Amino acid sequence: MHHPRWFNGQLGLNLKPTDIVKLPEGNNLQRIKDNFWDKGTGQFMYVKLHGSYGWALQDESEVMVIGTTKARIIEKQPLLEWYLSLFKGVLNAPERNLVLVGYGFGDEHVNDIIADAIRDNGLRLYVISPKEPKEFKNYLDPTYGFVEDPKPRGDEIWKGLHGYYPAAITEFFHSNQGELPPLGKAFFHDIGLGHV
Repeated sequence: MHHPRWFNGQLGLNLKPTDIVKLPEGNNLQRIKDNFWDKGTGQFMYVKLHGSYGWALQDESEVMVIGTTKARIIEKQPLLEWYLSLFKGVLNAPERNLVLVGYGFGDEHVNDIIADAIRDNGLRLYVISPKEPKEFKNYLDPTYGFVEDPKPRGDEIWKGLHGYYPAAITEFFHSNQGELPPLGKAFFHDIGLGHV
């Protein structure tokens, strides 16, 4: 947020100290929250909880949200905690679709939000994955329970699926054409954006 070099192709492969963004806290964070939903702010907001880099705490220490401590790190940082609440709020609004590409369903705090939104507010979940449907179902909700890494609330998430697309994301568009291939057209139609 409020850093002109991010998201415009100006960053190099290795970040410089001037590229690091300090996480806002206190009044600075409150100002961001107060203006977040305003139209016409001219700001591109990218909300990312996991695997992000290039940011530091107020004490200058750099942190990444990865591994098994994600939920604890998020809880300790006011900005990241707010990001998680944005995710939860958006998914629990009426008439919502969630399209997941590349998510492994291993994060309990994220799965809880998805499963609760499916159960409580009718969230419609669509997944794009190269796995065959049977393989994906067993990945989420093991048939015999013999899985090394069971997915938290995977059974509820599987039951909440509105659409599953066993394909690579590149099969949904042509990189050099304006018209979508049949799979892309079907997908956008299924999620209610048939005019795209």
